[in-house]
Amino acid sequence: MPGRLAPAYAKWRGLLPDREFADRQDRRLKARLHYAKLRQQATIGDVDYRTARRLDRALLQKLALGGSIETKQNLIIEGPTGVGKSWLARPRTQGVS
Repeated sequence: MPGRLAPAYAKWRGLLPDREFADRQDRRLKARLHYAKLRQQATIGDVDYRTARRLDRALLQKLALGGSIETKQNLIIEGPTGVGKSWLARPRTQGVS
């Protein structure tokens, strides 16, 4: 009987570091969102590409994946008042739609 439990235990133990890493990342994101005190609650799926803002859907979806954050690249969002720069810059907790 103990021999049968060994593979399950090894698999369970192997998953612990991955789970801990994901948990730490989640806590960091929640803390950053808390301290940012952002006013907007939006998701990348809420972007309206039909307006005349010339948004590149593929580029926005790539940015939403967060690769530039992991590689520590800077991002500048510019435009006139009222076009949604702050809304667009808001971190998302959901995936790309």
